[in-house]
Amino acid sequence: MKTKLTERKGAKGLIIALLLAVIMITGMVIPSYATVNGPGFTWNHGDYSSRVRWEARYALSRSANGTSTNPYGNSWFGDWDYVASDSYAYNRAAAEAGWVVGGIATNTGISPARYRGGWCTFFVRLILFRSTYWTGYGQHLTTPAFPEQVYAHVDGDYMTDRYDTVQPGWIFVTAVNQHYAVADERANVNGSWGWWFIDANYVGGNGNFYIARHFMSDATLRANSYRAWRPDRATNN
Repeated sequence: MKTKLTERKGAKGLIIALLLAVIMITGMVIPSYATVNGPGFTWNHGDYSSRVRWEARYALSRSANGTSTNPYGNSWFGDWDYVASDSYAYNRAAAEAGWVVGGIATNTGISPARYRGGWCTFFVRLILFRSTYWTGYGQHLTTPAFPEQVYAHVDGDYMTDRYDTVQPGWIFVTAVNQHYAVADERANVNGSWGWWFIDANYVGGNGNFYIARHFMSDATLRANSYRAWRPDRATNN
């Protein structure tokens, strides 16, 4: 025969169990590719550049090999909904990015589907966030000068225009056309040295917001006053 004390204990236990279930569900965050997996090795928490590079490749395609199932001339479009795949990271990056969030859609109606990453600055902030927030440090990286207008600080002394010294995973920025991009790979294409980039809102035209990988020569970068900074100079937030 149940007593009132037993019933109270049972009810209390049920409430605790329900609370734990809620915490587990709401606290579950899809961990970033770069902080969970790697190409056969464990991630070094200090290696921000490698972490950011692989996160950008993962944003392009879950194969994370620098290509996708969506070739476009000498470029590649994103082939999956990276932005919506982690709502926690999206909401945090969106809160930081403010007006630069716009234009996110999962399917443009084009076959094969092209996926979007929003404005370029938001996309880079999302890459930085997802490549660092699961490390257990209690902090994550965002773009320098957050929450100020980042393009007003392109000439910072932590940036470089010596493109041959840049490493994969560094961030390129220009105030000329207000663009942000992740450096993926140094290469010589048709006799011109430059960089392969992964970014949003560049390939396909301004306002299409596509995630894509594409090449820009050093001459193009210099003509548009691009500078690069390494991720560990980003703001801890």
